[in-house]
Amino acid sequence: MKWNLIFNLAGTIGPLVMFYIARSVIPDFQVLRDMELEALVCLFVPVCAAFVFLYQREEQQQSEDVRDHDPSIRWINQIINMLHLFNTYLLAIISSIYVIMYTMYCRIHNIQLEIHFYYFVFLQLTLLFFYLLALKPNEYLFL
Repeated sequence: MKWNLIFNLAGTIGPLVMFYIARSVIPDFQVLRDMELEALVCLFVPVCAAFVFLYQREEQQQSEDVRDHDPSIRWINQIINMLHLFNTYLLAIISSIYVIMYTMYCRIHNIQLEIHFYYFVFLQLTLLFFYLLALKPNEYLFL
């Protein structure tokens, strides 16, 4: 449970930092209102739900060999974990879309973007998170 909690916290901090970066990079979200972001968000909601259900299915198949872990969704902790994963995926994707769209907006309107040092720190932390996931024996965690 300790490692699961650490990975869940790291998985929460990543998208929150991404959202913070999006908020700090984009001075006014109103400039993006003409870029049809709502259509993209509506596209990624089912994609995030599919990620969560695929993860849950894979965890249920992997747990057949483990007797002390029941990943059935009849348990409240599994439902909370699924909600957590959905929100984590969705916040990360939406934040990325905002930054990408704002970068496109700046390119179209010849606005100079500043790259701050903490972007690179966050990138390194994200790569470290995926490296730690790759060390786990369960492939489905990092796929």
